[in-house]
Amino acid sequence: ANPFLLVMLALGFALATTRRRPEDRSWRLWFASLTYLVLYTYCLPVTSYFLCGSLEWQLPRVIERPEEAQAIVVLGGGIVPPSREGLPTKLADGSLWRCLRTEELYHAGPSCLVFVIGGNPDGTRGDDVSVVMAAILETLGIAKGDMIVESKSRNTRENAEAAVALL
Repeated sequence: ANPFLLVMLALGFALATTRRRPEDRSWRLWFASLTYLVLYTYCLPVTSYFLCGSLEWQLPRVIERPEEAQAIVVLGGGIVPPSREGLPTKLADGSLWRCLRTEELYHAGPSCLVFVIGGNPDGTRGDDVSVVMAAILETLGIAKGDMIVESKSRNTRENAEAAVALL
C-alpha cells in the first residue's frame, strides 16, 4: 500500500472522529497530531534523500564505462504526455538525464549495443518512453543500428524482465 495514502486516511479518520465524545477527544487529537507530524516528515526533501539513498547507496556508482562492457541498458524514467493531439511527447527529467548519461558511456569506448527499455507506463496519450528516448539518443550521436528498443514493459519489474530477455 502507498504510505502516503495510509497516513492521509489515518489523519482523516482521526480528524473525523474528534468531535464525537469529549472524553475521547484528547487521544484522538493526539493521534491526529502524530499522524500529521509523520506526514509532514515524510514529505520533507531530507526524508526523501535518505529513503532513496538507502537503496541507491548499496550499489557502487559507475563513473567510467567498464572495458569489458558489451551493452548499455537504459530504462525509461517517465514521459510528459502532450497537452493536446499533434504535439510531441516529451521526456521527464529522469529519462532525459538517463539519455545524457547513456550518451557519455556510449562514447567512452568502442561502439556497443544500447538497449532502450520502457513503454507507456500510464497508458496516457503520446509515444512510448523508449521511442522518445531512442530519438533523443540518436540526436546525441548513438547509431540507430546499435539501439534495440523495447516498448512493451510498463514498470520497473517488467523493464528488468525485458532487459534480461534481451541480454
